[in-house]
Parts: sequence; C-alpha cells; structure tokens
Amino acid sequence: MLPPTHRSPWPAAVIVVVAALATPACTSSAPYRRLAEAGAAYAGAVGSLSTAAATLAVDGSSARLLQDDALANVDLQTLRRFDEEDSHRLAVLARLATHARLMRRYFSLVGDLAAGRAGRTTATALGRLAAALDTAGEALRRTGAGAGVAAAVGPVQTGAGFYGRCLARKELTARAGTLRRELATQTDVLAALEQSMRRDAELLAAVRRQWLVVDPLLAEAPVADPERWMADRRALLDAAPALDELAAAARAAASLATALETLAGGRLDLARLDEVVTDVEAIGAALDAAGLRREGQP
Repeated sequence: MLPPTHRSPWPAAVIVVVAALATPACTSSAPYRRLAEAGAAYAGAVGSLSTAAATLAVDGSSARLLQDDALANVDLQTLRRFDEEDSHRLAVLARLATHARLMRRYFSLVGDLAAGRAGRTTATALGRLAAALDTAGEALRRTGAGAGVAAAVGPVQTGAGFYGRCLARKELTARAGTLRRELATQTDVLAALEQSMRRDAELLAAVRRQWLVVDPLLAEAPVADPERWMADRRALLDAAPALDELAAAARAAASLATALETLAGGRLDLARLDEVVTDVEAIGAALDAAGLRREGQP
C-alpha cells in the first residue's frame, strides 16, 4: 500500500482497469500506429485520386466535345447532355472524396489512441465518425458505383500510454466489420474509377498529342518552338506507363481490409501494411507523372 503522502491520483477502479488491460497484446503501440498511419495515408491517396478523377472526367468530356465540334458543329443540346453526365460523375466523386476524408480522420484518431494522445472526447468522436462513414458509404452504394454501427465505447481516460494502445486495439477490433464493408465499397468504386480514369487520360493524351506533337510537326512551317515541342512529346510519353499504377488504389484497399481482418483474429499482418504504403506511394507517383496531383495534396 502506498504511504498516505504518495497516494495515487487515479481512482482505484481506473487502476484496476488499466492493470487488466496491460496484456502482452497491448505492450507495444508501434503496430497499431503503423496500421493507423497506413489507413490515413490510404484514405488521403483516395481523396487525391477522386480530385484527379474529377479533373480528368471534365477534361475528357471537353476533349470529346472539341473532337466532335471539329467534325460537325456541336449544338447546345449536346453540350447540355455532356454537362448533365459530367455533373452526375462529379457528384459520385464528391461522395467518394467525403467517404475518404471521414476514413482518414477516423484512422488519424485511432493513431492518437495508439500514441496515448487521446482526449476525453476521442471515443465519442470515433463513434460519430464511424456513423458518418457508414452514412457516406450508403450514399456511395446507392449510386451503383460500387447496417448500423456499433455504439461508441465509453469516454477515454487520459494519462496511461498502454491504456491508449489497448483502446486502439479494442476500437479497431470492434469496428473491423464496418471498416471492411466501407473498404469493400471503396474497392468496387476504385476498380471502376481506374478504368474510367484510364479511358479519359488516354483520350486526353491522344488529343494533346494531335494538337501539340502531330499538327506542329506535319505543318508546312517548321516547329515554332522546338524545345517546347520536345518537352510536350516527352511528357506525353512519360505519362502513359504511369497510368498502370492507378490500379494501386484498389490493391491498397484490399490489403488494408486484409490487415483489419487479421487484427480481428488477434494479430496484425505487418507485411500487408507495407503493401498498403507501397501502393499509396505508387498512386502519388502516378498522379505526379500524369500532372494530376494538386499542390498540397497528400
């Protein structure tokens, strides 16, 4: 028993709970931090991808309009039809961006739990985020592009680092079913998105090659700016192989879902998390090579 002058500031009940939670499964926070970081990085990449897809969608349809207009003057009705189709695609992509933003925030908060940085409102915030993620997922599923959420755990106590690690494990295990469902939704959407982005990018590349490379070279007059012509030709050739990496998004979602499934079974598949990080880096490289990532995006 502690001497009266050194009495613990924690209530006895809290000390008992913390001691009970200090199991071998909770002795290291590193795996849970890695999972949270991988999840947040993946969700950030999906957000960047959705923004890039929106740009490609509009630019691709604009290129088609310009191609058609070169053959026969496009009428206002055709333009309105393209506008309606683009508006629908942008709405779906906005839902995906919202879904990804919520998922990124969720994993960031789980990372706070694992690192012992949680505040008293963290558990409530996680519950609300999980509910919002479920709602956003339903909106995505209703689009054809690709259950209730468990109640939030009680308020988080602060002060004990290993308690936070156990809470991170408890949170991820409790939400494993919800997260797998939302990742499955994203996997379906991302697989379809990869195909549409590839088509849009290939169309844009063909149109730009015609405008920037073929037409100036075949014109009777010499190319006005040879250095610019060479740079345009090189950029178009470099962007084509990078598009293959757009498939990395669906792979990352599947790897993250598998890692969560093994966690629910009592262990963490760190090799899967490494695959997630590798695929996230590939997505960023692909967007950079294609000139599709905005400044400040992850």
